[in-house]
Amino acid sequence: MTIPDRTSRTQRSSAFKSSSKRSRWRTLVYGVTGVALVLAALAIDGSPEGRDNRTPGADDARDAKALFERLKDAADTGRPQRVSADWMELSSLSLLGSRMSGVRNLSVSRGEGALIAQGSRRLPFGFWLNGEVAVSADEGGSPVISGRVGDLPLPAFVVNALIATGRWVLSWKGINIPAPEEAIRNLEVNDAGVSAIVNLKEQALVLRSINGLGVVTNNGTLVAKEYCRLADMQAATPVKTLAETVQRTFSLKAPQGDPQAKLVALAMLVVTTDVGNMANVSESDIAACRISRPRLTLLGRTDLAKHWALSAALAATLGENVSESLGAWKEVADSAKDGSGFSYVDLAADRAGQRTGTRLATPETALAAAKRLATATDEDLLPVASLALAEGMSEQDFVERYQNIDSGNHAAVVARIDAALQSAGN
Repeated sequence: MTIPDRTSRTQRSSAFKSSSKRSRWRTLVYGVTGVALVLAALAIDGSPEGRDNRTPGADDARDAKALFERLKDAADTGRPQRVSADWMELSSLSLLGSRMSGVRNLSVSRGEGALIAQGSRRLPFGFWLNGEVAVSADEGGSPVISGRVGDLPLPAFVVNALIATGRWVLSWKGINIPAPEEAIRNLEVNDAGVSAIVNLKEQALVLRSINGLGVVTNNGTLVAKEYCRLADMQAATPVKTLAETVQRTFSLKAPQGDPQAKLVALAMLVVTTDVGNMANVSESDIAACRISRPRLTLLGRTDLAKHWALSAALAATLGENVSESLGAWKEVADSAKDGSGFSYVDLAADRAGQRTGTRLATPETALAAAKRLATATDEDLLPVASLALAEGMSEQDFVERYQNIDSGNHAAVVARIDAALQSAGN
């Protein structure tokens, strides 16, 4: 009589269970992969959706600025305030948002009782992510947000879950973003535009939120100390040029630290202390050392010093794209009636500051850039040949000569500016 091999039977049973477990895992993996592929096919497109992506003009710059100023004034009160915007203002602001964010064809339009925001984002391998967000109001005036990504719908409850998850993640970074229904009340969307009671709390809310995402320097203490160091030196031994102040900022004898913080502090001194909002620096942080803004010059002009310093700080903290977009929009706005005119000289100062800020924010180039600034002259910061560029152009003059800021003529001037900056080592 043959005695059963219990060991062999146990091994076969164990192997069967192991095989069954692997089979279930494979089925689960295949299922999840299949669902992911279906969702990707619904969400991803082969081309951007066609939308109005017109080049902004002086009217757009004026409308966007007017809306921003109303939001700023409401924030400055420190209390919830009703703010209204017509559809033209919202459309103009979306043009600026498109250029700053890199979202192609970003547009805001009126839907059926809702504000519709649409945009496209380029993906690798020629694919596109097209999205839409619809904001309407419920019976109580609280915002109801829904949307879609490609052909994949995002109902309001899904969007609410995504927003809640995002707020939870940001809270771990020390950023407390209010829920939509807390930030926006009594929302109205009608033929005239959008109106709501908004709770902005303070002017720097948006910048301080971006801070936690890592694109704005989070070392407010260092920024305040650096501003006070520069302010004390200016009070004790006044200088007249931006170059001399830049030398002080990046001197090898000065305390070494975050170059982004140094640029924010420099812009606080040269432009306005409000720039400190980008690093959570309050007026109380610098009350003991604050001085009146010195009239520092670059190539003999105070406006160029401001353009250079602010653009450098924006590029180093918010990114070159934001700095470049704001600089171009500023010149478009200046071309409007009663403005100082579109100036390629100003734009050259902007781009010089942008390039410097980008190098200082890039670890591979930061040290070399800082050493160069420690001995920088006016000519190092901005080639004197830049003063020969066209400026003071009205909107009509600019359109006749250069069409718009998306034209080949404009691009050619910008290319010459960049080439001159490159030759100067900037």
